[in-house]
Amino acid sequence: MRKMLCLAGMVMMAVPAHAQDAPALPIHAELFSWGQKIEVWDIAPDGKVQVWQDRAAPGKPSAPVTATGWLNASGVAEVAMRSYILRARAGTPVDCGPPIHDVPAGSLRWGEGADAPRLSFGFGCTSDAAKALNSDISALFGIVHKTAPLAP
Repeated sequence: MRKMLCLAGMVMMAVPAHAQDAPALPIHAELFSWGQKIEVWDIAPDGKVQVWQDRAAPGKPSAPVTATGWLNASGVAEVAMRSYILRARAGTPVDCGPPIHDVPAGSLRWGEGADAPRLSFGFGCTSDAAKALNSDISALFGIVHKTAPLAP
């Protein structure tokens, strides 16, 4: 826990002041593949995690599964740290490089409404900047899936 707090403090020094003033939570994520929503998750300020996935085969009716869980203190700290980093990038285009098609893409949103900060991403982007961004986003997805595991 002490290491996590120290790391979070170092991250805060590297994040612009305007991003530090904004809350790290709530975060809303949407993931799409071929124009179809395949996953949605939310992390609330109190650490509640809710996940929805559509596991339907292409061309088949929707087959949603859901799960709910709660982040522990270190999970909240890790999510907040990654959230501050990612939120600072909201609204800033990232060079994708030559894209790999047939790979999911999506967005993260902090808050509600049209003015809420939003960060779009594509897991098929190949530039170094996009790979670094997607690494942090993948880590958030991993935390969500560990906290609120979906039935197989």
